[in-house]
Formats: sequence, C-alpha cells, structure tokens
Amino acid sequence: MSKSRNRLNRRLLPRGYRLVRTHNPNFFELILLRYLDRRGRQLKFIQVGANDGRRFDPLYEFAISPNYSLAGLAVEPVPRFYRALKEVYRGKPDIRPINAAIHNEKSEATLYVVGEDYESRVPEWALGTASFNRAHVVKPEVPDSFVEAIKVPCVSLEVLMHRENFEQVDLLQIDTEGYDAEIIRSINFSKVRPALIHFEHGMADGMMTGEEFDELVSLFNRNGYQVLPENYDAVAFLPHEIG
Repeated sequence: MSKSRNRLNRRLLPRGYRLVRTHNPNFFELILLRYLDRRGRQLKFIQVGANDGRRFDPLYEFAISPNYSLAGLAVEPVPRFYRALKEVYRGKPDIRPINAAIHNEKSEATLYVVGEDYESRVPEWALGTASFNRAHVVKPEVPDSFVEAIKVPCVSLEVLMHRENFEQVDLLQIDTEGYDAEIIRSINFSKVRPALIHFEHGMADGMMTGEEFDELVSLFNRNGYQVLPENYDAVAFLPHEIG
C-alpha cells in the first residue's frame, strides 16, 4: 500500500471507510468494517500466522487505531517474527502474542522459513511464507539454500482456545502458507462459530487445489456461512452477523 493511501486510510477508518483498489477488491475489509460498525467497534479475534504484526497484516491498522477496541491472540511460531510482534503489541495488553504454530496433531513440528541472514536478499513478501511444506517457501526469488528449517512448538486451535479462555471469537484470521484448510476442517462449528473466518486459499501458487477450496465452501455452507473469494484469500461469514 502506498504511503499516501496509508495516510488517507488513517483518516477514513474512524468514519467506517477504507480506500481499496477496485481491480483487487478486498471483501474481507469491507465486511469487517460493517461488522465493527454493528458491534460498537469491538472485536475479539484469533490470528494464526501473525508474522511481525505489520507485514501484510490485515488487522494491524484496526489493532493500533484508538477508534477500535480489539482483543485477541496473535499466534506466530518464528522466534524473530514473534519478538517483533511483541514489540508491536507492547502497549496493547488485550492482544496477547503466542509463540507457537497451530497444528491439529503435533506438539512440535519442522517449519521452513527464509533464514535471517538472507532477509535482505529476497522480496519482502517472502518473509511471510513460513510453512510446514518447504515447497511453499522455495520460489524463483527464494532459492532452496536461503530456506532454514526450525523446530517450533505446536498446539491445536481447540486446545489454544481452551487454554487461553477464548471459547468464542468474532474473527478467525488464518495465514499459514498451506495449512489453512486443515485448521478450518478441525473447527467444531457446533461449539465455535466465528462471525468471520478469513483464510488464504493461494490456489494460484498451489497452496490449495480448486477441489479443496470447493470442499471448504461446502463445509462453510453446511454450517450457515457464505464465502467470498478474493485473489489469494477468501472470507467466510455468517450473513445474519453482518446485516
């Protein structure tokens, strides 16, 4: 986002508006703004794959704005990104950074990420591609030799919510470079019903197949959600919660 558009959005957000590019509509932000307006500008969330809290983060501007009240868990497994995340939310006691990865089965797993020594030699987007699958990190701009394997602690979404006393949330934000579908399938919608679930399908890069995405849409539809796809992401929402 350009600096001028950033400045303009800081003025528009308190009024419930946001400037977006028309050729790449951001349905998530439009729906989120509507939801915040209906809910007194308050939001309880869990963010899986929070990175450094700023980089390509769809919640950052809302989280730091004095015009909104956000409370939540920001989950990030990569230690150096987690340290930056803590700094971003140091003055936000209602937002708790968690140093872990979300995994349905494992308590520890290998995560692949651009090594710290190579950060200046890759595009910025590459710093947001940590994944359980090495193939999702290696790109033409990111040679295999730049990729580091690290062991990270893991916890399931269900256990995390119980442990942190987050039995219900308004928003579940997921960005795990290939593991989003597994997390969504683990949700017991009879117990946990976020009003919004924003996730990465990444079909253009093989993060998810078209068949997998269709299966998720069917799962959401069976549980009362509608789904709007964006270029790389999608947002599932409960229509009665948006109005």
